[in-house]
Amino acid sequence: MTLVARQYIGQVGKVANGQVGVFAALTRGGLVGAWLCLPAEWTDNALSCAAASVPLSAQRYQTKPELAARILA
Repeated sequence: MTLVARQYIGQVGKVANGQVGVFAALTRGGLVGAWLCLPAEWTDNALSCAAASVPLSAQRYQTKPELAARILA
């Protein structure tokens, strides 16, 4: 089972099937953190999250800016 859903994909410039990640990196220090942006259809379905081994802490829908703030906190 994959975490693919119809959502806005910036690289494509439209809504399409895919996965969206939120990443934070320092210019000289490497990757700070990363989160997979789960669509609401996934976080609303506990069975899908369990089948995909999504941790309980990530089973709440969060927008991309919320995920970015979580990385930086």
